[in-house]
Amino acid sequence: MNLEYVILGLQNHFCRWGRNSKLKLKEVFSIMKPAGVVRKVDQLGRIVLPKSLRKRYQMNEGDPVEILVQGDHIILERYRPKCVFCGSIDEVSEFKERYICGACVSDMMQIPKHG
Repeated sequence: MNLEYVILGLQNHFCRWGRNSKLKLKEVFSIMKPAGVVRKVDQLGRIVLPKSLRKRYQMNEGDPVEILVQGDHIILERYRPKCVFCGSIDEVSEFKERYICGACVSDMMQIPKHG
């Protein structure tokens, strides 16, 4: 089981679903299950995720996590580099400190050169 999204909202719920899913936020909250855990934020704004959740979603110390906000919900998402042009996470490579996917590289190869 891979972590796709962990949603921390007013109801202290979490949920996993596919990145390409067309679920709306209302639908997601209707299928979420309570984690049964309440944590306090410390002086530095940190929250400790329970070991059982980290183990279940294969989260290890040092793994990058992206923080997103949607409405009044904070979303934690496993960080994956995205293509600077199309936003894809498939076949992404780094080029000059930017990320670009294979499809965009192919498209760029089709652009005629002006001499």
